[in-house]
Amino acid sequence: MRSRRVRAAASVVASGALVLAMSAAMPATAAPAHGSSFGDPPVIDVSITTDGGFTLPASVRPGLVTFRVTTPETTYHGFQGFRTKNGATADQVVADLVEGLSGDTVRAAAGAHALLEHSTLIGGVVPGAFGAISSTVLMTPGTYYFFDLNDIFIAGLVPRVHTMEARGPIQGLRIPRIDAVALLQTHNHGGEDMHSISIQGDLPANGTFLVVNTADEVHELVFRQVVPGTTDEYLTTYFNAVRDGTPRPPRPWVDIQHGLQAISPGVFAFLKIELPPAPYAAVCLVPSDDTGFAHAYMGMHKIVTLH
Repeated sequence: MRSRRVRAAASVVASGALVLAMSAAMPATAAPAHGSSFGDPPVIDVSITTDGGFTLPASVRPGLVTFRVTTPETTYHGFQGFRTKNGATADQVVADLVEGLSGDTVRAAAGAHALLEHSTLIGGVVPGAFGAISSTVLMTPGTYYFFDLNDIFIAGLVPRVHTMEARGPIQGLRIPRIDAVALLQTHNHGGEDMHSISIQGDLPANGTFLVVNTADEVHELVFRQVVPGTTDEYLTTYFNAVRDGTPRPPRPWVDIQHGLQAISPGVFAFLKIELPPAPYAAVCLVPSDDTGFAHAYMGMHKIVTLH
């Protein structure tokens, strides 16, 4: 675990240095020259449905790229991007995600651990019918894969994986203006890993957040609307009951989750939301590679208010 944390910390430092370098390369007030490779990240609009899936261009120029994702459905969709590593195939990474979503804690832990070995998850979007949600991610030259995690739950359907090449001159290096920073963290407390989301409690309902995974496991940042008056203490009680199979208190949820799909250790993304103003739980539902339980069950949740 210690060596993984060292690698994750080094990766985060490198990511932060890259952000600062890009910020210096293109001041926020400067207008890019016509035809310049610098300026605002290109926007790829993605519309997802259960039956039709989605479409993507075959290639994009390297740099920051924004995926603006919508769906007309209230069904859960998870637009996830990733790269392979260590000789793994895209099918192996999808299989790892299938294991992680299996609902069996032993399989989920194995899938979460395999994801670290086989892939770099660059994020994506859990969209909603309220409006577009965007994820701006760094795409260096190479091959990327995208698919909808909802495909995993459709009987008889082989997940529809799209391939995209990042090639050509670098473009879109202007850093989006942000309203808050969210750090996805892991702490060691008495020999036990504790997971947390560090983000301010009052946020704009149409805000943009820089999300950085400073931990040594895969994490996500999704917002799930809760019943007014719900507290983090109540969520802890609720998640403990779900985890332990004991009688549960009343469900705190008003809706399903929306936000940023999973990112690997050391990866950052800019998340822009458009959600109804209300109280929400910011949570990570990715399974732990140790216990197989969702990180939210291990304390990775925070009540926030979107205004």
